[in-house]
Amino acid sequence: TATTTQAILPPTFDFEQINTYTREATVNILCSTKGQELSPISGTGMVVSPDGLILTNAHIGQYLLLKDFIQKNFVECVTRIGSPAVAKYNLELVYISPTWVANNKDLLRSSDPKGTGENDFAFLRITSSVSNSNLPTTFPFVHMDIRENIAKNEDVILVSYPAGFLGGLSILGDLNITSAVTTIKDIYTFKDNTPDLIAIPGTIVSQRGSSGGAVMDKYATLIGII
Repeated sequence: TATTTQAILPPTFDFEQINTYTREATVNILCSTKGQELSPISGTGMVVSPDGLILTNAHIGQYLLLKDFIQKNFVECVTRIGSPAVAKYNLELVYISPTWVANNKDLLRSSDPKGTGENDFAFLRITSSVSNSNLPTTFPFVHMDIRENIAKNEDVILVSYPAGFLGGLSILGDLNITSAVTTIKDIYTFKDNTPDLIAIPGTIVSQRGSSGGAVMDKYATLIGII
């Protein structure tokens, strides 16, 4: 039985319906800092469980490792929802890949960071409302699919909050959720016979800020993050 806040799985392989379903579980993660040591960051996350667990990239989640770095609440991260995005929930870090952290210690200080995507994941959790109101009993969420039979030329839909072409004030007031249907062009592995990296053509979603956004298949399940 679904509550009024819970995302409903589309009954057909209709990307318009999948887009609507996915958008309900897509959040913007906005982290700001006190001082000039770090630049603010805007990224995307996917709610993957009804209790508010969020899957995103480690290069976004790492900001919460520095929450009290120089002073209390030196870094503040909020979850924003809607289009345009508005601040809704406070966050905490649940898990970040320790391997990624160990291998990317200098990434925060880089003006043009790059990576392969290997181990670049983290889990956050919604802890409270920014308005101090009660949290929903159930959050809209997408189902993760860890199937190993992803195929080339498979159609997918991307959903995220791209911010690469926006200035700071626009990100604060005019950041909108964006979607694009595309096709898997190649599949790469970091080990043996595991589909670890999905290659897709460039789309309007191919901007900074889309990190952590959804790659959804025709079954309305999450098969990867941007």
